[in-house]
Amino acid sequence: MDEKAGQGFSKFVLYALRGIFIVIAVTAVGRLGFYYKCQKFGISLIPILLYVAAVAAMIYALKKNINKRVILISIVVVGFILRLIWCWSVKSIPVSDFNTAFRSAQELLNYNIYIFNC
Repeated sequence: MDEKAGQGFSKFVLYALRGIFIVIAVTAVGRLGFYYKCQKFGISLIPILLYVAAVAAMIYALKKNINKRVILISIVVVGFILRLIWCWSVKSIPVSDFNTAFRSAQELLNYNIYIFNC
């Protein structure tokens, strides 16, 4: 009886996670389209196609019983590469003067804690 209940719970979790994944995927694509529409650029299909290709690759890997460790390492590597591309492509424009934070840090290193007094 316990084994049957365990299988039923596993199936429930599997279908629930699939449903949640579909909701997340649809919402992500919809929000991406809404973002580009609000920015008046028109919808760029490249990010959407990359997302769909990544999902298709994940489903293919899971169906072909590829080692889970290989899948996990692939996800981490692709995520790291995407973050590097993001860091290199986005121009960071300072919006304030960081001199105050720098001076406060120097004062803290000199054991002056007056910056924390209200």
